[in-house]
Amino acid sequence: EGFDIWREWYYGRIEGLPRAFKNFDERADADFYRWIVEQDDDWWKRDAADINREIKAKVDDLRVVHVPSDAELQQNPRAFTFRLNEEGKTELDEEALPNGLQGDADERDNHSEILRLVDNASISTSGETNAKDMAEPTELLREAIGEAIEELRPRLFILRARELIRQVDERESGDSMSPQLSQQQRDAYVPLVEALKMLSEFSPKLAELWHGKLGQTGAPLTREMLDLIALAFRTSQQTTAAAQALIEAGNSQVAIDAPDDDPARIAASETSRNVVRKLGGALKKADDGTKSIDRMLRLTDRVVKIWNTVKGRLPEGDIIARILEMFSSGS
Repeated sequence: EGFDIWREWYYGRIEGLPRAFKNFDERADADFYRWIVEQDDDWWKRDAADINREIKAKVDDLRVVHVPSDAELQQNPRAFTFRLNEEGKTELDEEALPNGLQGDADERDNHSEILRLVDNASISTSGETNAKDMAEPTELLREAIGEAIEELRPRLFILRARELIRQVDERESGDSMSPQLSQQQRDAYVPLVEALKMLSEFSPKLAELWHGKLGQTGAPLTREMLDLIALAFRTSQQTTAAAQALIEAGNSQVAIDAPDDDPARIAASETSRNVVRKLGGALKKADDGTKSIDRMLRLTDRVVKIWNTVKGRLPEGDIIARILEMFSSGS
């Protein structure tokens, strides 16, 4: 019967909301109650579903969306950043070179050794072997390393190195449901894991990324929330395959009970926020005449699908919820 709008009003009273509904200002409050008392008996005697539908439409029309500022829409540069392609879909914003590594001879040697170990690991997953599913994280790591040190993408390398280490450690401990490593694979992956850990400790640039906390722009999201947001990105088809894989890989490193100061949880939270910040920036600039109307309509349709998935399940006031609400309200 569309009773949700009454439920929202009722719980607003219990919680002490100063207005009739969320995102109402003083004017919206007065306009809503004036409109309600102006309805006559014939209006109230209609089917309940029709009445509730009209009330909800009136409430949504009166809601005031608090548009984030330009500063709030700026992506966090210490997390993964994104851009929109020609279709308005979210893709990874590749890091600009140089990456700060190529000036050091030791770093160049480290890169060559890591590359050799990764290639050995790739060989160990070919043919008949136990854990053939290790081929994908190995190939993803290989892509982030590049053929030369100038091509190494630090943040992506860190993320994919952590994922490969996690998978190897779980299989070695016996805690993983995935196939265990064969002896040939152990001989290839164990040295690779040790080399990756050593590189993260002794390479100044990589160590800073590996251990440093990202600047936070809000309370870190829980693993459940992060997975829900990732699901919304995927089902709406807003993200490219590469961007989606990166988001989900970052989420996979967050333990269900990770504390608020967990670096992986903070990093994953900021990455998801960066995806949505880019969407908010696109909407705010939509009237500059540089983007096609068709592209913006398709983008808005996808973002509304995201909002319908996560609505009411994110922290109150989080930048993700505020930006998605902008699209939903048609601002």
